[in-house]
Amino acid sequence: MQNYTWTQCLHMCLEIARGLNHLHTSPRRIIHGDIKSANILLGMNREAKVAYFGISKHHTNQ
Repeated sequence: MQNYTWTQCLHMCLEIARGLNHLHTSPRRIIHGDIKSANILLGMNREAKVAYFGISKHHTNQ
């Protein structure tokens, strides 16, 4: 198990928030529907990525 500093954790949280913001505000809005720690992947440089879109839905703005 990896121990992260508060700064690293905050950086990961901000990356997740930016990813969700992108999904929710892009022209093809996507609602993930299952955000939890198991659905967040970390890259080689500890960059956070939103993953698993199994129950996600496209949202139309009407």
